[in-house]
Amino acid sequence: MLLDLHAYTQLTGGPTLDAVVDGARSRGLDAACVVDRERSAATAAAAVSGAYGFPLLVGVELPTRTGDVLLFVSDLDPVMTREEWRELTALGVPELSTVVAFAAANDGVVLLSHPYDRNRRAAPRDRMFALGGVAGVELGTDAADERANRVALEAVAKSALPGFGGTARRGGAQAPGWLTLFGRPVATQADLVAALRSGDFWAVQVQGRSRGAAA
Repeated sequence: MLLDLHAYTQLTGGPTLDAVVDGARSRGLDAACVVDRERSAATAAAAVSGAYGFPLLVGVELPTRTGDVLLFVSDLDPVMTREEWRELTALGVPELSTVVAFAAANDGVVLLSHPYDRNRRAAPRDRMFALGGVAGVELGTDAADERANRVALEAVAKSALPGFGGTARRGGAQAPGWLTLFGRPVATQADLVAALRSGDFWAVQVQGRSRGAAA
């Protein structure tokens, strides 16, 4: 199972949702996975309705005081459709532990994103080794520079956490370079959360038509 685990739509400066789904389908991915920054309602509603006739998975990217994270839950309604996660950011940027507790209470998981992105002041960098409660760490994205991806690759290799990959790219739809390979079928939100909890996934970098494992 191959997914872009960190796709943006126009809500985060990326392509339209139609373009994200069509791109995932045409490139042979097994589902589309959208994780917009502090937005989820419209995409989650489309996923619940089954409007695309193609698996559409939804998470949300949130800031914390120790860096950005991706939140996924097993049931999109109401956490994502009604954006109940907004209680986490209502009083400002939350602690990572607060987001982790919310995920646990809603049958979800938390992933650490952009750990070595120098353009993000809150990026944890080597502090990631001391963070608890996350199921994985972003090893590579198309949006980050190669140095950030290389450092993340080296760091994840030294940690006990599995790495994942995604585009996290703003702008028009383009062929992805970083993806996530799962060792089990992932067709529903519940499947995705279970797979992330199991740690049975790897970041892969796509070069042309060949897919080479990076972690």
